[in-house]
Amino acid sequence: MTPPQDRQAQSRLRPAERPPGPVADTHALEFVVGLAEALTRAGTPEGLVQPRAARIAEVYGVPRARVVVLPNFTLAAQESGAPVALDSTAPTAASLRLDQMAAVENVARLADRGAVQPEDGLRELTAAKALPHRFGPAGVVGGHVVITLGLCLILQPTAVVLLASAIFGALVGLMKLHARNDSTLRVLLPISAATLVSLIAFAVAPGTTTQESLRALIPPLVTFLPGGLLTSATLDLTAGHLISGASRLVAGTMQFVLLTLGIAIGAQLAGIDVHGVSTDTPINTLGAWAPWLGALVFGVGCYVHFSGPPRSLGWLLLVLLTAWIGEQLGAKLLSGELGAFVGAFAMTPVAAWVEGRPSGPPSLATLMPAFWLLVPGSVGLIGVAQFFGSDDPAGLGNIVNALVTFILIGLGMFVGNALVLHVRSRRAVAYPSPA
Repeated sequence: MTPPQDRQAQSRLRPAERPPGPVADTHALEFVVGLAEALTRAGTPEGLVQPRAARIAEVYGVPRARVVVLPNFTLAAQESGAPVALDSTAPTAASLRLDQMAAVENVARLADRGAVQPEDGLRELTAAKALPHRFGPAGVVGGHVVITLGLCLILQPTAVVLLASAIFGALVGLMKLHARNDSTLRVLLPISAATLVSLIAFAVAPGTTTQESLRALIPPLVTFLPGGLLTSATLDLTAGHLISGASRLVAGTMQFVLLTLGIAIGAQLAGIDVHGVSTDTPINTLGAWAPWLGALVFGVGCYVHFSGPPRSLGWLLLVLLTAWIGEQLGAKLLSGELGAFVGAFAMTPVAAWVEGRPSGPPSLATLMPAFWLLVPGSVGLIGVAQFFGSDDPAGLGNIVNALVTFILIGLGMFVGNALVLHVRSRRAVAYPSPA
């Protein structure tokens, strides 16, 4: 059964006719390059984009195409030694929202079977990148507040932290709204937001902030964690795409360090020694139900803040709860870090199953929010912040533990994706397509 998103797209797009000749090949390559660039910007690892782009090129009559996908640009040629088509993305370009990811993936689904003309596909990709936020500026700010409250219910469910989270969530949401069309502000946003939140918290109520632990500062900053970036790096490195994997790993590590450095800078400006007075002790004064409610609230916040596709909220919550339950079971049976692996492994086939439902959104649109839900409970972001300003070299272990957790999330997704591909290949053999 064809998903409604595909049927709607098919009503606007003409099936590809793929006439032979260099002009048709050029148009096809331009489309393949543009599609690969859009999928990469949507967060798909290059190790998955490159073989898919090569298969699509073959569908469009370019069987010997050479496609190279890197983080900021894509190259393609009809064959070895032929002229190259190029598309690139500025390093400071904003990431795509959930509805934009879904629109890009819908075009890719049509291209997988040659059901769209290259020119029409390129227009659809341009339209996807220009989609307005479904909930407007109020959704950007209000959704971020809900995300912060949901994560607070998971990390530090106390009345004081909930109130502070609502205020800080709104503050950071306004900062993100102001910076969304300014590339320079986007680059500086993680460290500036972390510095401002930390400075206000320690300056206004230093005793309460240190008593509640640094966990109170994490919820409004969680969407800056480079979970997707480092997870994609792990997937690319595991698949042998060393250039893209290494570059993403370095970029993600730098963003992670800058975020924690911002927390330490804010504390220093407020005259607080983070290493000496802060703790990483969870406190729950609301009850055992709070973290479970927090996971649902977090999912609703992600749907609003990141402009989830229509009719996708239930599917997003299903994938999110799968990741959450998997992480909780893994943490109890194994360890916190391996809990992240179990959560990532569990959510990947569920997201693939959801993608195949008639009303299911693409897996990209359901997996991304789960990254941030998996990360906070297992990453030593707080310990890394404590390391800055300390003379204890053993604090470097906190950074290593944080990176190990991101790597385990990536490995969990890699294994889960391998399972999905194995099942699909067996079904294809058992139920071949009719001639």
